[in-house]
Amino acid sequence: MVAATNRVMLELSRRATAETPSDANTIATNRLSLLCESVSVSTTKNAFPIDIPFSGVIAGESSTLVMDLGSTRKQVTLNGTIYEQEITKFKGGTEESAKTVKLTSYEIAQLIHSYVDSSFVHEDQNISKLIVLIPSRVDNNFDYRNTTNNTADSNIDGNTELKDLPLIPFHFANRAYDVSSWSYGQTKKTFDYLQNTGDEIEGIRGYISDFNTDISSAEEPGIKFSMTFVQSSTAVSDFINTTFWGVNMPGVFVGDTKALVFPVMCDGYLQLKYADKNASTDTHVDLRQGVWGHNSSFTIEAIITPYDVNGFGSRGSTSTGVTTSEKTPPSVNDDNTSKTDYQSEDYFSTNRLTHKMMLFHSDGFELHLQNTTPNNFNQPAEYKLCAKISGQNAIETDTIISARNSLYGYYDETGLYDGIDTSLRLLDNANYDSANNTIELGDNANSNLVRVGTELFDSSGKSLGTIAGLSGGSTPDTLTMSQPHGGTEGDSIALYYSQPKEATYLETMYKITCCVDINGKIRLYLNNVLLVEQTTTISNFNFGTTDCYIGQDPDVTTPSTTQFMGELYEIAMFKRQEPSLNSTTLNIGYNDIIFYYRFGDE
Repeated sequence: MVAATNRVMLELSRRATAETPSDANTIATNRLSLLCESVSVSTTKNAFPIDIPFSGVIAGESSTLVMDLGSTRKQVTLNGTIYEQEITKFKGGTEESAKTVKLTSYEIAQLIHSYVDSSFVHEDQNISKLIVLIPSRVDNNFDYRNTTNNTADSNIDGNTELKDLPLIPFHFANRAYDVSSWSYGQTKKTFDYLQNTGDEIEGIRGYISDFNTDISSAEEPGIKFSMTFVQSSTAVSDFINTTFWGVNMPGVFVGDTKALVFPVMCDGYLQLKYADKNASTDTHVDLRQGVWGHNSSFTIEAIITPYDVNGFGSRGSTSTGVTTSEKTPPSVNDDNTSKTDYQSEDYFSTNRLTHKMMLFHSDGFELHLQNTTPNNFNQPAEYKLCAKISGQNAIETDTIISARNSLYGYYDETGLYDGIDTSLRLLDNANYDSANNTIELGDNANSNLVRVGTELFDSSGKSLGTIAGLSGGSTPDTLTMSQPHGGTEGDSIALYYSQPKEATYLETMYKITCCVDINGKIRLYLNNVLLVEQTTTISNFNFGTTDCYIGQDPDVTTPSTTQFMGELYEIAMFKRQEPSLNSTTLNIGYNDIIFYYRFGDE
């Protein structure tokens, strides 16, 4: 449990950039604790009212129009007492460089004054985050916290006392339950509880606008203080840091964005040759150069547009799907007896649905996208992000790049509508067979539209599960479901499946980020939003003594199963353990670069 003296803390910028060894990393490393008597939070909405002329004449009541531009000032005012405390300073490097000392209350007050007076370019002096830990009953989905979902160390309910609740950092985000799928900047991790005192904490980013202390003999050895912390982003400081100190280097480019294109069914990759940087295959890491000589924590990022690998599956026709696109491969109809005669089938074989899109591969580490779809019937490929340290199980996200099937303001006579929006269309009028957990189609020809893995729905939009099997001869009319459908024996049902799915991601850029802490933690991001943070065992990490590859792993038995297909705009590896600043380009300081490739600039 976190001590009361550590419920409110100030964090230095250095904590985010220093690769703190596990033995030296505590809740106090590069942080200062504050014993607060009051914490006041102020959130001021900036809206712009406009009085509507003549509105009172027309309606008998005047009206005011408010322009809500989503602008808000947020600040925290703290009052309390500073006592002597033990602090730990760590600037990076070996464990021996960490210093732990006990400062008097006077020294702590002086230290904070000097930090407030300091410039943001000095990471060891710049206070960039305020942490206020608060007790929490409810997780990111408005459910009580429990051990099953790993949202607490014990099961929580409405009667659990405050002292027994897990702690989360105060911030200004909304729970994912309230956040629309299109909103930017929300994460699955924002409302996670503090499990280990050495873990990183979200907190409030910003700056101290004023800090006041009252030193009097009556309060000795405690010193009264007041402080105002303003939540903010630091665009100016980021620019100066990147330009002069190599922390985050934003770039300004003119003209159309270009990319290195890997068409569907290609055979191509970038090769980082070990022999170009190293004289031999010496196993001594300290003697290696380039990426192979780096054996500490790192981050790898890429800006990509993935292509589809599924094509459009079908039965009972001569369809081959799209044959003229470099972004979508052909898919021969499922019952074609000559499938092996087609180039696309020879290329993918049975691996379409498990295809890996290799972003980076080495002996010690790999990062790739993997198809997660159960079939390719009305189903473009969808991808999860996977990272793997050699010898360990892959760490992966849920599906993060998906197809869309929603039609808005478009009339479909077979559609199941919610207002003017529809994502489902009629498959058939069918009958329940509850005894065998099957559904009997009225027209067996409609089975050509679905396949094992297709999700089905009733007329209320309720999911009936996925198809686990089709039977009934060459034109099957019996669908075995993956779960009990709950229907009454013999009842008629209007059976629905998905509207046509579109791979809109073919025209979208994504920023993929993986942060690897060799002390045993991996974090995966999409567009700078944290998706997964997971601990793993990492010992004696290095990238090996063989070539590294971008776009494929050519050393496996069937290299095509790992082929990246899509557009690669930028890819970089660097020493810091956090995503670069922007989500549309990579911003990396020169001092941090391990490798960096950008394609097509004119």
